[in-house]
Amino acid sequence: IPIVFCFCFFFFFSSRRRHTRYISVTGVQTCALPISLLLAVFTLLLHYTRLGRGFFAVGENRSSSFNVGFNVNRIVLLSYVIASLMAVVAGVYAIGRFGGADPVMGSGMGLEAIAVVLIGGATLAGGRGSIVGTVTGVLVLGVLANVLSLMSITIWYQDVIRGVMLLVIIAAYERVSRRKRSALGKELRWLQYRTT
Repeated sequence: IPIVFCFCFFFFFSSRRRHTRYISVTGVQTCALPISLLLAVFTLLLHYTRLGRGFFAVGENRSSSFNVGFNVNRIVLLSYVIASLMAVVAGVYAIGRFGGADPVMGSGMGLEAIAVVLIGGATLAGGRGSIVGTVTGVLVLGVLANVLSLMSITIWYQDVIRGVMLLVIIAAYERVSRRKRSALGKELRWLQYRTT
């Protein structure tokens, strides 16, 4: 809770000072500083701690993770807690950016969030993904949104284009995973043939 209050104070202070929405510190907007800090913390958490390996393991296969020794219920609970805290941080950031709250703010962001992580290399089945890939997905969708806005394409067609892009990504992922499964099956059959 103190972290959330610090973020509230920071974003309200940075959005209200000198009647500007953004304050620049050495050429970097102040809202980018805590986001960069969170990216660094989560990169270290996911790739260099037992908890991060547990997130990937439970996402890949719960029963195997339990057999290896991970506390699956604890890891799932912690993932929900961390996701909830990050939703609070995102809400505070949005309030600081727009200067107020709206009950329907961010109503269409679910599709964009799914598209971002899929573009970044995460899978629908779980067990894969990275912070760098997610940031890459954010940049790709941001550039796409800017290009579509500059082309004067309405928001409704922009949503259609994002949805089609998401379907193409899912279809490509299914095709690649089907090829990997068939190659693995051939290799297993070859190993069984050699051992008999």
